[in-house]
Amino acid sequence: MKLIPLTLLSILLLVFITGCAHVPGGIAASTHPIEGSYRVLGPTHASSHAVYLFGFIPLNGSSSLKEARDEAIRSKAADALIAVTAESYSQYWILFRKETIVVDGIAIRFK
Repeated sequence: MKLIPLTLLSILLLVFITGCAHVPGGIAASTHPIEGSYRVLGPTHASSHAVYLFGFIPLNGSSSLKEARDEAIRSKAADALIAVTAESYSQYWILFRKETIVVDGIAIRFK
């Protein structure tokens, strides 16, 4: 009989030490100073992921804004992005933490 309350308490504790967070990153007009004319290549999206053991020991990946931005530019073979937004998502599990950085923008190529 004493095992049931202990089990319920353990389940509640596990639920409370897991969670998610969403942090708006920012908005920028462009990733590079715009001088002269350019051609719009279209919208682009990229993300960077990392997983950490105990919240600080990196296991794989790198949640880097620079990597996500560079991947968004490379995906369209562009020179820069305009109308750029960045966001960060974190998931907290019992032993692990996963971080994701997302970059969206419009790819351009200078003429």
